[in-house]
Amino acid sequence: ARQVALAGATLPSDVFERCIAERWIVRRPVRVGEVTAESLGRALPEALKHKLVPVPEGLKFMVLCQLLRRDLEQKNEKAPAPRVVVFAQTEPQAIKAGERL
Repeated sequence: ARQVALAGATLPSDVFERCIAERWIVRRPVRVGEVTAESLGRALPEALKHKLVPVPEGLKFMVLCQLLRRDLEQKNEKAPAPRVVVFAQTEPQAIKAGERL
């Protein structure tokens, strides 16, 4: 079965409503801001981990690097390197972060 995941820090409600209307998703979407950690854990596939880390503006890149390093250090030696998705507010910010990584 196909699974659709929309992710973003600021996806408006009308995007979710359209997804339901167009039958791109068949269940009510889970919105992180509207659920508890317990219900979020049940909604995510087991292999997917979600982290929300509030960080002061000047420390964001450093904390991102620390989180990525920790994930790499915690992985099983036989397992492939973890894959991550990092969201940025703008395309130039995303490009800059990608170049620095």
